[in-house]
Amino acid sequence: MQQQPSPIDPMPENWQTALAIAAHPDDLENGASSAVAKWTAQGKHIVYLMVSRGEAGIDALPPWNAGPLRAEKDIGAARVVGVEESSSTRNLAGKWHEAARVYTWSHQG
Repeated sequence: MQQQPSPIDPMPENWQTALAIAAHPDDLENGASSAVAKWTAQGKHIVYLMVSRGEAGIDALPPWNAGPLRAEKDIGAARVVGVEESSSTRNLAGKWHEAARVYTWSHQG
């Protein structure tokens, strides 16, 4: 007889602020956006932090064009789910040896 996987406990929701960290723009949109939308609709404050701008993510574009394009799309997607602040360390994708510098975008209103 095959063993059944144990059920996953629901995530506690007795919090008001969260920092969501992902390696690249669109990682959160592809994996967590429905949960983020639910939480922001409940009045919770979510902030995104991207470790890179995804410069290596579009084969047809050079990195200096792909990074800003992906970051811009991330900002738009964040707005759709109620996230008002998204930051990027602006490390080049695949270049983790470089020093991290954090740049912040904030949407007010």
